[in-house]
Amino acid sequence: MLRLSLRRRDMRILLLAVLLLQSSSQAQALALRGPFPMMFLNDIFVGRTPSAAQARDRLRVANTGQDPIGVVMQLEPTRPDELRDGYDPLPNMSWITLAPPRFSLEPGEEGVSAILVSIPNDPSLQGAQFQLAWSAVATVPSTGAQLLPRSQVFVTVQLNASTTIIQSVRSAGLAASQAPNSTPFTLSPPSGRADNVALGRKVDLRELGLALKLGNPNSQEAEFSVLSACDNASGSDNDFKCAPNPNFLRAAASSVKVAANSVAEADFYLEIPNQLRYQGRKWAFVVKAAPLGGAQGDVKTFRLLVTTQRAGGK
Repeated sequence: MLRLSLRRRDMRILLLAVLLLQSSSQAQALALRGPFPMMFLNDIFVGRTPSAAQARDRLRVANTGQDPIGVVMQLEPTRPDELRDGYDPLPNMSWITLAPPRFSLEPGEEGVSAILVSIPNDPSLQGAQFQLAWSAVATVPSTGAQLLPRSQVFVTVQLNASTTIIQSVRSAGLAASQAPNSTPFTLSPPSGRADNVALGRKVDLRELGLALKLGNPNSQEAEFSVLSACDNASGSDNDFKCAPNPNFLRAAASSVKVAANSVAEADFYLEIPNQLRYQGRKWAFVVKAAPLGGAQGDVKTFRLLVTTQRAGGK
């Protein structure tokens, strides 16, 4: 029996198993137990090439059967009918490799394969979401090669923002009254709407009559992180769904400095790919702002409802 699992930072997040079934003629066949899961490789930075020892994600293969078994794992381009909203096919399959991609396992043996992700240092790739497929061929001496069902792999490329800025938005949330170094601030307006947004064009929110303003009522200059995010609660606005890629709405800068007792604008723009599948859609985006510099406080949000142009620009 073959068991396959993906682990991240030594934490198992999925488990597959393949059973070797005995027929009346004692011939063996492969069958999948349970649903075949999806894999997510998140927060990938451009321009980094990890070694196998440094790889964050790993696949583990264990032979729990009674016979030797050979396993070949392979990454493949995703098909158009498999593509999920917000994701594009991986432009170059060489960007993601497995080391090693194959194992010969005796009963009770385990093989570990590092998932090496190396996205080129290209600013245009920041914030992108890519999709590819994973499959494996298992060979049992008595039955020959058996192809396992495909699994989809989803890759999220991080924006060019420091880890400090990213973590400030994700971890902030202490009420200002509870935080020892609280920095009160305001973000306005709380919400907005943009209708009939053109595809394939970079649209400044100010062109749509929307200006995000950060207010600093403190006696010293303060810096705030601003990032677009996906919040499931944003999908509760009628028939608007959470945007498939929050980076379709992007900040011109990942942080904004605001002088003491002043107000400054956070520049954001919409850029939705010109693809047929994105025509006539209704999405909700959430901008999150949080103080930097070691201060803590509430995360302020701005919710943006967007409708995209239909065919013919209507």
